[in-house]
Amino acid sequence: MSGSAEQWRQQALAASARRDHAGAIRAFEQALALSPRDPALAARLALEHLTFGDVEAARRTAHAARALPGADAKTIDRLGHVFSRLSEFGPALELFRQAAAAAPADVGILRNLAWGAQHLGHFEEAAAALRRALALAPDDDRAWFNLSGLPGWTPDDGDLARLTALRDRLAGDEERSLQVGHALARGLEQRGDRPAALAALNLAKDARRRARRYDIDAALGAFTAAPEAWRKGPIGPGDPSAAPIFVVGPPRSGTTLMDRILSCHRDVTAAGELRAMPLLALRAAGVGREAPITAQVMAATAAASAGQLGRLYLDAAAPLAGTTPRFTDKRPFNLIFAGMISRALPNARILRMRRNPADTVLGNYRQLFGSASMFHDYAYDLEHTARYVAGLETLSEAWQALLPSDRYRVIDYEALVADPEAQIRAALDFCGLDWDPACLDFHNSAAGVSTASAVQVREPLHDRNIGLWRRYGDGFEPALRILRAAGRLTD
Repeated sequence: MSGSAEQWRQQALAASARRDHAGAIRAFEQALALSPRDPALAARLALEHLTFGDVEAARRTAHAARALPGADAKTIDRLGHVFSRLSEFGPALELFRQAAAAAPADVGILRNLAWGAQHLGHFEEAAAALRRALALAPDDDRAWFNLSGLPGWTPDDGDLARLTALRDRLAGDEERSLQVGHALARGLEQRGDRPAALAALNLAKDARRRARRYDIDAALGAFTAAPEAWRKGPIGPGDPSAAPIFVVGPPRSGTTLMDRILSCHRDVTAAGELRAMPLLALRAAGVGREAPITAQVMAATAAASAGQLGRLYLDAAAPLAGTTPRFTDKRPFNLIFAGMISRALPNARILRMRRNPADTVLGNYRQLFGSASMFHDYAYDLEHTARYVAGLETLSEAWQALLPSDRYRVIDYEALVADPEAQIRAALDFCGLDWDPACLDFHNSAAGVSTASAVQVREPLHDRNIGLWRRYGDGFEPALRILRAAGRLTD
C-alpha cells in the first residue's frame, strides 16, 4: 500500500465529486487502513457506503465511527446525517445536539439540529434552533425555508418584507433564491394570498427550470416502456417472499400517510424510501451510478433474472426491514417498477396511492425537493408537473389492467380521509394483515419521519387540503389545461 492517508483521502474526495462512489469507497478504505482511529475518515466512508446503496456497510461503519474519540463538530454532524438517512432518528438527533453544543455558532449544524428534531416531532426545538441560526445569519436561505415549513409559523409583515428583499438580492443565485422563494410562497399562503404565492413559486423556480432543461418526453417514455418491459420479463420465477409492501404513487399523494398507517401495525416495520429498486434497474441496464430512468433502462430489466432481482432487493432491504414479518418500502417512484416488482417478488403487495390529480400537481409544484435528486426535476415547471402526474395516472391504469388485483391495489386519498377505518381495514386485508387499532391512531406514533410530510402525519386526518388547487387562481390554469386534455381533471 503506497501513499499517505491524506493522499488517499484526497483521491476519495475527488472520486466522490465525480459520483464514482465505488472508487471513493476503495480510497477511503485505504486511508482508514493507514489511519484507523480517524473518526472523520470513518464518517466519510459511512456516507459513501450509504450513497452507493450499501446500507449494512454504512450502518456498521457509522456505528464504528461514533465509537471513535476525538470527533470534531463537523464529523459529529456528518454522522448525524448518516444515522438520519439510516432511519435511526434518535441517535441522529443526539449527534446533532452534540454537534450544536460543540459549535453553537455554526449555522449549518443548527439547521441540521432543527431537521433532526423535526423528524421526531420536536417542532419547538426545531423552531428554536432555526431562530438561533437566523439570529446569527439573518439572510440564511435554508433556515428561512425550514422555519416556514414548521407548524405554527405565522409570518408578520416584516418577515414577508425581509423575504421579498432577500429574494430580490439573490436573483442571480439559483439555489438560494429557490429556498427563499419557497419560504416567501409559504408565508403568502399563511396570509391567505394563494395566487401571489403561486406567482412567487413561478419566479423562484424559473432559473432552475431554464438551467436544468428537463426532458419531460424522456420521462414519459419510461412510463410507456415499463408495461412493455413487464410483458417480456424479468425472466423466470421470482423470489417467493411476501415480506415487502410497496407504497407507491406520485409524491404528495398520500404515500407517507399510508406508510405511517401500515407501519403502526405490530407486524410491520417502515423501511423508508429504499433506493434498491431503481439501483437494481440501473445495474440491469449496465449503469453503475445513479442516473435518470429511461425507456432503455426499463427495456433492459426485461432481460434480467426475476429471482436474482428479488433476492438482491431483499438483501438490500434487510438492514432496514427490522425483525417483523413484513416491511414497507415507500419510495413513490417505485410505481414505475410495479411490473418489475410483480415478477421479481410475485407475493409482494403494491399499494398505489391516488389523489385528485390537480391537488397532486399542486402538491408537487409547491414542494422543494432535494436539488441533487435526479427524479424531481419535473417540479420546476408547472406544465411539466401536470404532464408528469397525468403520465403516472396512465401508467397506474396500465398496471391495474396487467397485474393481479390481489397484488396491486389503488387507494384513493379522498376516500381515506372520508372514511378512515373502512379504507384502513381494506388496505390491511389486501396486505394479508389482521386489524390493529394502532393503525387508526397513527398520528400518535412517536416514530420518526424524514419526508416532507413529517408535520402532516402527526395530526389526525383532515380535509383541509382537498380541492386546494381551486384557491390558486388563473395562474394554475396551464396545469388544468393539460389535465383536461389528458382526461384527468376530476371535480
